[in-house]
Amino acid sequence: MKSFFILLLILQQISQAYEDLGTHGRLHKIKEAHFKEFILKQKPSVTKKELIDIAKESKKNALKIKGTLPVCKTNKQRVYIPTYKIEKDIKMPYSEDLLKKAGEYNILEDSKIFISKYLFIVNTDIPEQILLVDTYLEKSQSRMEVYVENGDMKKLIEKGLDSPLKANKEMLKSFGIQCTPSIVTQQGNKLMISEYSLAEEK
Repeated sequence: MKSFFILLLILQQISQAYEDLGTHGRLHKIKEAHFKEFILKQKPSVTKKELIDIAKESKKNALKIKGTLPVCKTNKQRVYIPTYKIEKDIKMPYSEDLLKKAGEYNILEDSKIFISKYLFIVNTDIPEQILLVDTYLEKSQSRMEVYVENGDMKKLIEKGLDSPLKANKEMLKSFGIQCTPSIVTQQGNKLMISEYSLAEEK
């Protein structure tokens, strides 16, 4: 899990290189309004029961994700090699290493990252995609990480998945995910992206 998030961080570093100028000027604490205070500003006469209902609805909606990816139309496997040309010197996070301009960098190989789990990207509004995850859950949940691109994460939690995650735009772009469901695995210094048309499996 840690290796995967370091991978995403490095991807962002390379795609959006910047110079860290540090922090300047006076720092001030920012006091954010309590949830109750925020609601009272919107509706001063809110009752305790209404406040509880609003909180429950907010929690429910927090698990719902609206995505844009289409459903996979064909079964296909693609190879993704995360090698980048370095356009300017970049200092790597958590190390003293410096990537020199005009060089090439393979994130998996040069950072010695190994993603041991299967990464699922799914749409939980499609019952067949939930069934796909459920089938793998029976085999080995410990080797899975499931990312929801669209739909309600609660549907996976009810199936026994401990912690589904949100597939954000940065992740989808970094791996070149084009449709759901897709499963990402690592082979050496490259990633294998398997796309499935569950309609063809019927």
